[in-house]
Amino acid sequence: HLLDFGHKYGTLTDELAALNVEALLSAWDVARARGESNLAGELIDKARRIDATIGQPWGARSRMLLETATDAARYGRELAEVIRAARSAWQNGDVEQASDQYGLAITQALGSDRRDLARELQLTRASILLKAGRYSEAAAEFRAVADNSGDADQKGDAHLLYAYCLGKQWEDQPSPEHRAAYVAALEEHRQQFATQSSRDEATWMLACVLDAGNEWESAINCYGELPPDHPRAAQARARISALYEQQLQHLRETDQPTSAWEDRAVEQLTGFLQYFPVPPARLDRTEAEIAVRLARILLNRPNPNYADAEALLKRVRQSCDIIAREAEQNRQTVDSAWNELSLAATRLQIVALA
Repeated sequence: HLLDFGHKYGTLTDELAALNVEALLSAWDVARARGESNLAGELIDKARRIDATIGQPWGARSRMLLETATDAARYGRELAEVIRAARSAWQNGDVEQASDQYGLAITQALGSDRRDLARELQLTRASILLKAGRYSEAAAEFRAVADNSGDADQKGDAHLLYAYCLGKQWEDQPSPEHRAAYVAALEEHRQQFATQSSRDEATWMLACVLDAGNEWESAINCYGELPPDHPRAAQARARISALYEQQLQHLRETDQPTSAWEDRAVEQLTGFLQYFPVPPARLDRTEAEIAVRLARILLNRPNPNYADAEALLKRVRQSCDIIAREAEQNRQTVDSAWNELSLAATRLQIVALA
């Protein structure tokens, strides 16, 4: 009758379209029970297409029916009800209730030996706990997935999130114990998932921890492990250049020899120049920072290299001039960091030229 109405009048009202979705879902349920998978697939696809055309308020009812039906098919009716209750609690901002309901769903999934589903639910529960700032509980859930998953990618992602939760816990409650746990988790990830891309992310996170703890040599080594095409490679190179300057300053202040560190710094930072754009293209701010720091190291050596330092500083000042012109043309203010770089480069260039 609904199809006849649609053919006769060209379209269905939202109310009748929602009723059509309900009828199709009933037929889909019957087809599934009879094992008619092709027919079931056609029916659910048609229901989804009709649902996409329904406006409010009938669209809300149609989508609820679709979600309920597909959840029941995937999880079973009893478990689907628990999962819907968990989702509803989370959408309403009730973290405690959402966490409890997902915990109940995980228990039911494990009870029916649906371990893959249990891990999927654990990841959802862990994400909720993480967003709520309950880092210790979230870490436990992510760790459980990492320890029990048979999927290599899921295992690696869950372990990295476990480490991330420990890092957030350390930030929230700074203590040597929390820091040690975070560092240990990152080191474990780097060893256990050495062939996965997540290792690079763990390396970056570990480098940042070592950097914050003034473990300069270890931080430099860690930053240096990132591949050149990593999204944070440029940031890592900038931090390496800054840490070399800090280390050299510390050695001078404590009357320790600097030549070995100067040689190492010049060699590594000079190697970074290969990633700079070819002149006359301007440097970005990170590249300009590296150039200024390398120039300063070259000028502060017992046997200064004035020519190489001046060439680097000239390139920085040219880049600063381009930035200033672009800002003027666009009626924008130059970032203060560029002004500081311009001033530093000018002062060092005077020394180099003198």
